[in-house]
Amino acid sequence: MKIIFYFTLFSSLWLILCACPTPDLNTQDLKNLRANHYDFKNWKRNYFKGINFDLPKNLEKGNTDFMYKSDGLSKVNYQLGVYISVEHFDANEADEYSFSFDEEVPKLTAVHEFYMNQRRNSFQYLENSIKTDLPKGSKLPGSMEVIYGRVDEYDYDMKYVIATIEKNNQWYVFQFITSQDLSTYLFDDFKKIIQSVR
Repeated sequence: MKIIFYFTLFSSLWLILCACPTPDLNTQDLKNLRANHYDFKNWKRNYFKGINFDLPKNLEKGNTDFMYKSDGLSKVNYQLGVYISVEHFDANEADEYSFSFDEEVPKLTAVHEFYMNQRRNSFQYLENSIKTDLPKGSKLPGSMEVIYGRVDEYDYDMKYVIATIEKNNQWYVFQFITSQDLSTYLFDDFKKIIQSVR
């Protein structure tokens, strides 16, 4: 009986510790972030399917696990537990998503709501924010929304900030994912990314 108890306890702890990456509090990247008042210091211009924007330099190529489309741009800092992705949707895809609404809606709304629904459906526990316009200073039209949640009960609480941007009848979904604690400090950096999109 004790063996079963300890096995169950160990299994639960393993799931809690391994289910989702979290920031390593002793890494050089986090020390640098603290030294720069929790803002990314060095930035680089990136180009993706008709748009360009700034991203922090200390991100490397990531995988597509957190994305809907496999041909998107994925960047990650594993030490900080920060994920940023960009996905492109064309007019045909926007038309297809529009059909799910009972009434006619702008294609920007259709793409944004489609993506948000995909994200919501991936959570077992979630708390949704109210959709807002993009941050002041953004050069293109769009919408932004925040989801707090966990994929399962043993996962860590994560914050997903999702912004959908329209340019030349094309739509781009930017996704920023990190722990709730770190997101408090890095939300301004995500807004800076969105404001830089051209």
